Amino acid sequence: MSMRFVFLLAALCVFAGCSSLPSGAEPVREIHNQVYAEHEGKNLMADVFLPQSPGPHPAILLLHSGSWRHGSKSRMADVGRAFAREGFVAVAANYRLTNEARFPAQIHDTRDALRWMKENHERLEIQPNAVGILGYSSGGHLALLAGLTGNEHRSILADVQAIAVAGAPSNLETLVSNPAVYALLGGWKSDKPRAYSFASPVQYATPDDPPVLLMHGKYDMIVPESQSKAMAEKLASAGVQVEFRELPYGHMRTTLTYNGSEVAAAVRFFKENLQPAQAAVN
Repeated sequence: MSMRFVFLLAALCVFAGCSSLPSGAEPVREIHNQVYAEHEGKNLMADVFLPQSPGPHPAILLLHSGSWRHGSKSRMADVGRAFAREGFVAVAANYRLTNEARFPAQIHDTRDALRWMKENHERLEIQPNAVGILGYSSGGHLALLAGLTGNEHRSILADVQAIAVAGAPSNLETLVSNPAVYALLGGWKSDKPRAYSFASPVQYATPDDPPVLLMHGKYDMIVPESQSKAMAEKLASAGVQVEFRELPYGHMRTTLTYNGSEVAAAVRFFKENLQPAQAAVN
């Protein structure tokens, strides 16, 4: 095999999101294309990954990357299987993209997915008081926004107990020339200053927020690492339990491909912060 072919194969894996899971890994139970909500005649779908052992289990909602305009739940399949092997129910959900609907449609979809998980907790073998949310890039933005505004919206069914994100934009007011943000909000900051503030998770750091894990690539040229550093400082100053983890990558490696150490850090974080079922009974 030529070195040129090896390089080409590696490049294709970066952009296609190839899995680096070990061969012979234990299979998980999978339920695909579950309708969790319907908006304007469009069914919103989710894939569910369950451990082999019977539940209830802690659960994680997984939100994919793609600048709010690309991607789908399939990007999170390997992450979902990895979480299922660790004893979690993982739900990878689609959300409306910006060619279909502008913000706040995406955050409504995220909350709908969380409510669906809790309303169907018995069928999905989910422990309803132990639900976390994990998102990459644009999905991380939605994860932060949904997780940090749960109490504000007084919806127990949409609340989460822990949040983990990678490469997430948290302050849209500083991304004023980003075309993806323009498409999400339907205008530039000069035209819609309130929208840029309203859609920024950094605005919602309060003492009652759940624990947060922020992972970010040191060489991220798309969403600067300073976004997560400032988010961590804001959460810490509010008295929130927060962990910042710097990764030696750029944006695409952090948010598009399966990264074993990153997923392991998220698994560890959720195991520490989601109450196990046996403890909930006592």
